[in-house]
Amino acid sequence: MDPTLELKYKVIKELPLTVSKNALSALHEAKLIYKDLPFIRIGIKGGAGCAGIAYSIGIDNATEKDEIYMFENLKFAIEKGQLMHLAGMAIDYLDSGKDKGFVFNNVS
Repeated sequence: MDPTLELKYKVIKELPLTVSKNALSALHEAKLIYKDLPFIRIGIKGGAGCAGIAYSIGIDNATEKDEIYMFENLKFAIEKGQLMHLAGMAIDYLDSGKDKGFVFNNVS
């Protein structure tokens, strides 16, 4: 682990959600492309009416509002205020024909 990361951010070891092998593989591939952005950001976007909460995942920088997690040689950033909506979530990656992308399953 990068020692400067621990000085700048509180690094928490246990990720509060599960990430499938397919999702981890896709995230490692994305990190090869976006080397200049060090974190995988998992978050939510406010629900629009009846639509509820929309989940998001991307490559980003961390902020002081984030909790930082290390998992499978990846650094994850999750905004502290969003943790209650993401805890227990299972993230998978599907690649079947024209359907390709991350899938969020709320298992709790």
